[in-house]
Amino acid sequence: MFSKNYEGFSYIDAIYGLTIILIIIGAIYGSVNIIERNFRKGELLSSADQMAQNIMEEVRLRKFDENIDNFPQVSLTNTEDFGVDGDEANDLKVFDDVDDFHQYTFENEIIDGLNAEVSVSYVLYDIVTMHIELSQFPTTLKRVKIDISHSEFDNLFTYTGIVGSGLSPDALAVPSYPTEILLVDREEGLNVVTANDVLNFQVVFNEPVFVINNQPDFSLYIDLNAQILRGDEGSYTVQPSSDGELRANYLPEQGIDPNQVSTNTLNFRINLPDTITSRNQNDFITYDPQLVIENGAIQNLDGADALLVLPTESDSFLGTTNILPLLPIMETKIYTADEADEYGTVTRTEIIEENLQQILASWPRAVDYNYYLNPADIPNTFPESNAKKFELSADGQTINSTINYHGGTISLLSPEDEQLTKYTFEAIFQSNNDDDGIGFVIAFKPNKQLQCDAGVQQGDPHSPINNTLVCTTPDGTQHHFLVAWRTGWGSRATDWGDNQFAVTHGRGKTVLLHTGPTELRVSDFTLPTFIHDKKQIQGDERQGWARKVDNQGPWIPQWTKVKVERTGDYGENINVFATRFFFSKAEAENAVYDMNNSITVDLTADHRYHKFLGPAQYGYIVWSQSNANWHDTKIIKTTVVRRDVAILLDGGDSQTVDEFHRVVDGVYSPQEVSTLRSYVGYMRMLKNPDTESKFLITEDSIIEYPAGSAWND
Repeated sequence: MFSKNYEGFSYIDAIYGLTIILIIIGAIYGSVNIIERNFRKGELLSSADQMAQNIMEEVRLRKFDENIDNFPQVSLTNTEDFGVDGDEANDLKVFDDVDDFHQYTFENEIIDGLNAEVSVSYVLYDIVTMHIELSQFPTTLKRVKIDISHSEFDNLFTYTGIVGSGLSPDALAVPSYPTEILLVDREEGLNVVTANDVLNFQVVFNEPVFVINNQPDFSLYIDLNAQILRGDEGSYTVQPSSDGELRANYLPEQGIDPNQVSTNTLNFRINLPDTITSRNQNDFITYDPQLVIENGAIQNLDGADALLVLPTESDSFLGTTNILPLLPIMETKIYTADEADEYGTVTRTEIIEENLQQILASWPRAVDYNYYLNPADIPNTFPESNAKKFELSADGQTINSTINYHGGTISLLSPEDEQLTKYTFEAIFQSNNDDDGIGFVIAFKPNKQLQCDAGVQQGDPHSPINNTLVCTTPDGTQHHFLVAWRTGWGSRATDWGDNQFAVTHGRGKTVLLHTGPTELRVSDFTLPTFIHDKKQIQGDERQGWARKVDNQGPWIPQWTKVKVERTGDYGENINVFATRFFFSKAEAENAVYDMNNSITVDLTADHRYHKFLGPAQYGYIVWSQSNANWHDTKIIKTTVVRRDVAILLDGGDSQTVDEFHRVVDGVYSPQEVSTLRSYVGYMRMLKNPDTESKFLITEDSIIEYPAGSAWND
């Protein structure tokens, strides 16, 4: 028998075969998948095309423009007014013209995620080049662009169509329009501006135009956008300006009637208010891109109204010029930590207990131009005897003037061995009749010439002063007073009651006499007597030293609190504060001083003041006022202050604030650092008058300027 061997498949052959079959099946599946995706995409494109055609059919069913039937009496719709009208509420059934579809979105009802957005614009068609160009001005053609999107599309599919108006292009003239807006007299780059700075703008049109401004309430302006400081000290906030708040107003050329003379350029100007500011260093002034005109028009030579759309920022001065508005510069005692030892010394207090009977018995007195070191030397002749007219009040609590001497002043002055350089004086002034002056003598210097050179540079209280050489030339008739006054309406020096708080300088007779100090301080150093400053305290009204409540009932005495604060190595810095008048002593005691109407004196600023530098006598003075009283008098030889320190910086790179002090009732008092910006406001320029250092307080930091740098740097 013969045997026959047959060859078979091994396991390896089977695996190879299966692998080949899987590869073939994968290729077939991939091809099928590609075919399916392409079919799907083709289906989407077909749906998108059909969707676009349907939308165009909807658009073409509408009028070219809602004003087409009344054209040319009514102009075609401006580009900025395209879109759904207020009463159409996105309902296609009420769309009446082509531009209602502008920015309207369609969703495919069958295929999820297939959306279309429509945009409409005017276009110009160049017959020669067959080129279509978009126009921001009305034309006889509108382009409808439909952008269709789907998550499976790599890009938007865009369909466009042109809708005609049926009008001849000659029937529609392009109106006048602004081509440029320029900022005049400002260089490119950063420009820092503040209150009272002027910004001049020019708007250039494409052709000459007339400004029709024959209405009495005509206005034409550019609405500027910036930040505004609002609120009162202690509650300052920075908020965006409201519409029309910052207006660059139209400024016609002088002597030219804009109704009769055409021009390509219109001028605008704004004087910046003292509230304009920024939130940060990149918060520049901008403008709304639309001229605002009220009760007037801008027309071309044919009488057609111009378009008022201003160029965008990139086509204006804003592309090259940045305008940073800052609040007005504020002088304040701001120091770094390494300056604190030099400028931040703390003084001590010493209260002088005054014996009223001793004052009446021994204090020097003055009347008119006469000064009596010893009261016993006062003659009994008139008017010299008026200096004797002081006595203790019935309750023994105050000194009372007992005569209404209208011809001059009478005063009580501290002894010559009791002279003060630094002190705080506080008292409540009161009388029950009349309308003239009750005062406190801030400084009295007998036997001094009118003016002198104290060896001090004007305005620099830290220059060396040898007080023994100040006004050494004696003059037995030149007795000089520096006085803080509260008056009724009887003094010409205080404007017959319109300004009842004042500081005056002069010899005794003329320091308040109504025929004397009526000139404000001037550079003529020969003027012997003058009003340094005069104010009206908030809440006061023109009145005498007694008033009726609502002009009814009995006359009631008036009470007012006054404080004089004198600081500096030579007493050169003087601040005077007052409250309003009240019907009771208790109200005056508890009242807060009107810090906005305080009066300051710098004894280095005028040669006539130099005689008062250093120790000086002080006292009480009356003009034409009987029953004058000074209640609860307090004399403190030195004032409790953190001298001159308003803000103290840590000196590091971050310039954080370690301390913040502000004036409260005439004294620098520590405050919460977190309240700093609500009192100062930002962005604010700060300058220390002593060190000449400059700072910028922003929303979240304080920046120190390098020495010698300008604000724009």
